[in-house]
Amino acid sequence: MRTPRTNTPLQALTLLNDLGFVEASRVLAEGAMRSDQNESARLQAMTRGVLSRPLQERELVVLARELQRARVYFRDRRAEATRWLSHGQTRPSANLDVVDLAALTVVANLILNLDEAITRE
Repeated sequence: MRTPRTNTPLQALTLLNDLGFVEASRVLAEGAMRSDQNESARLQAMTRGVLSRPLQERELVVLARELQRARVYFRDRRAEATRWLSHGQTRPSANLDVVDLAALTVVANLILNLDEAITRE
């Protein structure tokens, strides 16, 4: 029997904008960038770390699309990428590309906000 979803639009909005979740997303993205050079492997590593399971192919397609969208957005807005990454008590790694890190942080934030990540059945 499947447990019904328990997250609400207000909860999702709160978690997407919560500074602690943004910082946690950045740290998750940094770890993936340090350990894997392949984009698909990075997405798999982040998802496995949060959901304790690999991505399904259709999920990988969606996350890869969102990563590309975020990368295009931040490519022309480097100052905004830097500002996005500056949230929290820790500072982002200086040796990582700010555009790639900001884009991957957006995707990590999406993963952390999944109902499956929040409620764990």
